[in-house]
Amino acid sequence: RNELARKKSIYAQADESAKNAKRAKDWNSAAELFQSISGFEDADQRAEECRIKAEELKLQGKPEEDTGKNRKKILAIAIPTVLVCIISVFAITKTVIPNSRYNQAVALMEAGNYDEAISAFEAMNGYKDSAEQIQACQTAIKDEAYSAAVALMEAGQYEEAIPAFEALDGYQDSTSMITECKYQIAVKLIDNGNIVDGYEALIALNGYKDSDTLADNIHNQYILLTADVGDYVYFGNYEQDNNNSNGKEDIEWLVLDKQGDKVLVISKYALDCQQYNTSYSNVTWETCTLRTWLNGTFLKDAFSSDEKAMIVTTKVTADKNPQYNTDPGDATNDKVFLLSINEAKKYFSADSSRQCAPTAYAIAQGAWTSDNYKTAEGKAACWWWLRSPGNYQIKASLINYVGSIKDAGDRVNYGDFAIRPALWINLGS
Repeated sequence: RNELARKKSIYAQADESAKNAKRAKDWNSAAELFQSISGFEDADQRAEECRIKAEELKLQGKPEEDTGKNRKKILAIAIPTVLVCIISVFAITKTVIPNSRYNQAVALMEAGNYDEAISAFEAMNGYKDSAEQIQACQTAIKDEAYSAAVALMEAGQYEEAIPAFEALDGYQDSTSMITECKYQIAVKLIDNGNIVDGYEALIALNGYKDSDTLADNIHNQYILLTADVGDYVYFGNYEQDNNNSNGKEDIEWLVLDKQGDKVLVISKYALDCQQYNTSYSNVTWETCTLRTWLNGTFLKDAFSSDEKAMIVTTKVTADKNPQYNTDPGDATNDKVFLLSINEAKKYFSADSSRQCAPTAYAIAQGAWTSDNYKTAEGKAACWWWLRSPGNYQIKASLINYVGSIKDAGDRVNYGDFAIRPALWINLGS
């Protein structure tokens, strides 16, 4: 800082001397001052200019006698001097000044002032290797920007790193770095429980790394989260094709209702065939063996631990039979249940929408079907249990093969009626 102040002071002194110079020696003094701070700003150029002024004043000196002999003598001295001055000016203009400016530009570059250095080199119009130096400065700028983007990425600031890499316009591996940042964002979203945005971010990666595998792992959960009433979703798995050698099949569910983060679903197909109650006796939903089977054997076989955690323990209302006013017993708290007569009317607008086909496994378990009555898919329809009592407690209500509600129901120990489980899923779990 002290050295800079000293040079500025000398430069100001030299400048003042140049402004007040009237004689050759005044210009020479100013030139010496400028020369003493060679390399500072345009001191070299100003020094040479002062020397030229000094030479010009010498040439303009008054002749001793106006005689032909003296004129010849003066001309003999003046012409070579003028030529020397012209050559000097040309050399200064073409070599000294550009070289000084070039050195200043190099100094800016070496100090890391790349934008200023580029402007300085551009002003030289191709002098020496200025074009190559401009390119070197531009590369250095990109290197710095690339390093800054990598630092953001390594700090986990992926959202900020992406535009930083994009600004590099493909420099080095910036394009692949952008993809890696997007991958990390997708993984982070999933880890934080944002399945919808995380899944969509993985799909957008078009197979980068294991993005397809990760997307497959949460596909069913994504479908559940984005489903609307009337959509079909997959959740859990159960034997359906009656071929144990190939494992269980994913269960397809129809969304009946959606309330905040919760959805009510019922199986698209009748999954099994069970008695409402194993004995022919007065029972209610609360006391029947089918309720025990659904919340025990079926729940255990059809869902993983994580899936069970998502199934809501629901207060299942004890709805009376609306036609016969049969005592339904008490309300229960269940994870899996059957629809009541009222719910079958509420969630299905027509008989045809209540029609249901059993799986091959359910048929093998004894589910009765009618080849004369088929679903919209062309599959033979079956009867399926509701939880409401029939006209007596020894009967339970049913949906028949055409989709009509049989309020009077049938004997609770009949073994050829199929099961369509229903449950509430908490999507926020």
